[in-house]
Amino acid sequence: MTPAKVDSPAAANDSFIRAARRKQLAWSAVEVITELGLERASMVKIAERAGVSRGVLAYHFADREDLLAAVVHEVYLLGGAELSQRVAAAATPRDALLTFVGGSVDFYAAYPTHIAALT
Repeated sequence: MTPAKVDSPAAANDSFIRAARRKQLAWSAVEVITELGLERASMVKIAERAGVSRGVLAYHFADREDLLAAVVHEVYLLGGAELSQRVAAAATPRDALLTFVGGSVDFYAAYPTHIAALT
């Protein structure tokens, strides 16, 4: 998986509805990856979990690697949303670092499925 695909031009030009569908499919992938493991998390199983056809996945993602990049992207967005305001509100750089570390641990505890999918 290449980091360049996370911010692919196709993802940047998504309509609101297409972006929402991609996000939904990425979350379905998180669930399947966590449940079955990365090797057994096929596009077919992910589509089944999302309640869509394999063709819908193919429409929204170029390939499995593109879908996995979207999973990483969505989990990182979630983590950023959870931590950014807390870190920005810290009074000193030291406090910001401590807030980030503590907040990361809280994030891992609150979203174990997402962290499992990343690992």
